[in-house]
Amino acid sequence: NTPSHHRVHHGMDQLYLDKNYGGILIVWDRIFGSFQPEVFRPNYGLTKPVDTFNIWKLQTREYAAIGRDVRTARGLRAKLGYVFG
Repeated sequence: NTPSHHRVHHGMDQLYLDKNYGGILIVWDRIFGSFQPEVFRPNYGLTKPVDTFNIWKLQTREYAAIGRDVRTARGLRAKLGYVFG
């Protein structure tokens, strides 16, 4: 893992979302298709604004969002896509 790979991992730009999880061994990202070289310097931050300072809500908000998406999805394939996609 290089500093460039790590910057991409923390980038909030659409191109860099969900990329470079390999940590020490970037080869895992290459195997699973999540590798992204740095094309431009990433912008850092959150993709959704934080509307609370409640630590419990901050830690569970994405799980709650996944649950809402699963409940509203039509069909088993779509539901599983939200959980494992």
